[in-house]
Amino acid sequence: MGIQELPRYTWGFKEVKTPAMWKAVIGEVVGTAILLFTHCQLTLRWPRFPEDGNIVQNALGTGFTVASIIEGFGHLSRAVVNPAITLSFIIARKVSLTRGFFFIIAQLAGGIGGTALSYVVTPADRLGNFGAVFVHPDISMWQGFLMETCLTFMLAFVNLAAIDDRLRPVNMPSVAVGLLVCVMVFTGATQTGACMNPAVAMGPHVVLNLDWMWAQHWLYWAAPFTGSAIATVMYMFFFTWGVESKDFPAVDGDDEAREAREELLSEIMDAVSSTYKQHQVKMRNKATGKGNIQDQESNLGPSFTQLQDMNSFHTKAN
Repeated sequence: MGIQELPRYTWGFKEVKTPAMWKAVIGEVVGTAILLFTHCQLTLRWPRFPEDGNIVQNALGTGFTVASIIEGFGHLSRAVVNPAITLSFIIARKVSLTRGFFFIIAQLAGGIGGTALSYVVTPADRLGNFGAVFVHPDISMWQGFLMETCLTFMLAFVNLAAIDDRLRPVNMPSVAVGLLVCVMVFTGATQTGACMNPAVAMGPHVVLNLDWMWAQHWLYWAAPFTGSAIATVMYMFFFTWGVESKDFPAVDGDDEAREAREELLSEIMDAVSSTYKQHQVKMRNKATGKGNIQDQESNLGPSFTQLQDMNSFHTKAN
């Protein structure tokens, strides 16, 4: 199906009764808690370690943490751990409205829980701002708003591209998203903290509960949601309009897409098995000196070179 045939938006009430959804929700709680625990600790400065808490440590630590969370929890819930990206997935129909709602609740709860745990293990004299994000005094609120909007736009756009099975048969979103987060923190940490995630803003603001934090809190919801929505609409309905997705469909809760993917993977495994048998026959014939190798190879199905071109193999398999 092409982009014009995307599934309709669904409430997804039936998903509430499935264990898979609640595993995904718990995965979002734990994943976001890990993200906030690490985020808060990365900002701390310790005696005799003057380099602690600098922008390089924050950028690399945050990017690697995000990549690790995607690897660890991606099979459960895509490891969204961000309400703004959850909104993107709802618009792109990657998750239902019900699942998206519970994801956002789980992300906020996990963020607050992870921050609270980080607070418990941190001495009071080392807290500082404790990972709380704020707009730098040298820029206006609207400049901060625009910065956060741009950063989240890039994050949402790359997220969608990294999991888009129409573009490539094998995706590695952890690498793409992790590296992008590193770059985004380098880009905007000084101006706005490079938050891009309302759950990251919410955790320290709730735990520390300081008035000056809440005065700017609205920005860390409005800007990421704005950037995420714009990126999703542009990606889904402009840049990838008409891209065919017959070969590698993947939509959460889409049984037909899941069956098509499993069927294709089964065909690939059969071809790999056939290629292995072909290699065995060749080695056995070479060792014994019996038979015509070329004649026996011709009856063993697709060759390894055909597997290297997935499009030609899929056409032949169909």
